Amino acid sequence: MIISRVMLPEDANPAGIVHGGVIMKEIDNAAGVAAVRHTRKICVTASIDRMDFHKPAFIGNLLTVKAGINMTGNTSMEIGARGKRGMGLKLRVSMSRRPPLHEDKPSIWQK
Repeated sequence: MIISRVMLPEDANPAGIVHGGVIMKEIDNAAGVAAVRHTRKICVTASIDRMDFHKPAFIGNLLTVKAGINMTGNTSMEIGARGKRGMGLKLRVSMSRRPPLHEDKPSIWQK
């Protein structure tokens, strides 16, 4: 799954540097789409093993996130993600995602 988005002024601080949380959100979105496409169910993030920001992203940069399934189990999966900013932001993330635990109970998404 590949998601790309141009960083806008509302994504950044007054110095024009994009907030780390905005980048984390885009990574989580890409991982979530990969997980939902694999399971065909709603999935949630259980944990993020590590996230390193090597260079800042700025307003106007194109952020591209690539996510894919690394491993699947009976009740969980591991998704790897990488982010790139036009000229060199590099991220590697390993995430655990799992379907909601109480599948027998109706959730707000089920009708």
